[in-house]
Amino acid sequence: MLLFDFVILGAFVTFLFFRLWNVLGERPPKKPGARSPLRSTVVLSEDQVEVTKRKPPVKSDFYAGFDETRFLDGVAAAFHLILDAHHTQDTKKLADLVTAKLLKEAFSEAPADHPQETCLVSAQVTHKRKTKETAFVTVRLVSQQVFVDETREAEDIWTFQRSLKSANPNWRLCAMGAESHSAQG
Repeated sequence: MLLFDFVILGAFVTFLFFRLWNVLGERPPKKPGARSPLRSTVVLSEDQVEVTKRKPPVKSDFYAGFDETRFLDGVAAAFHLILDAHHTQDTKKLADLVTAKLLKEAFSEAPADHPQETCLVSAQVTHKRKTKETAFVTVRLVSQQVFVDETREAEDIWTFQRSLKSANPNWRLCAMGAESHSAQG
């Protein structure tokens, strides 16, 4: 009976493989200068074209290559990733986002009471400093946290660090502080 099951499974997998091959297939190599039948040429006049230029990198007195706007965009993404990983106790993801010391001190246990939804309202750099090997940026984060019976505004102070000697551009959370204000609603 087991052999029959494997034969049926093998036939199904073979059928599925050939169906996918027929649908997706293998693309023939393109000849130089050949046009795809799906492409069309559109001619626009100069008044119909809007050219957007990429802004040059902002010169930073903090360290070469530091762009505060891009940094804050990354902080906003990291904020949600860190909260989600903390609530689900995904220590592998947390290990990529926070320092080992902070992981051990602040993220060793799941939060007892965590919000159903958290929305980051604002992020503002409050302090920057660097040593020979490491850059530190402190950010004030204001968020709305929605619980079952109330909405709270929370103010977090997070400090991120990055090795200046490393080619890795990623920042890691290294310190945290918080203030919370309840608003019944």
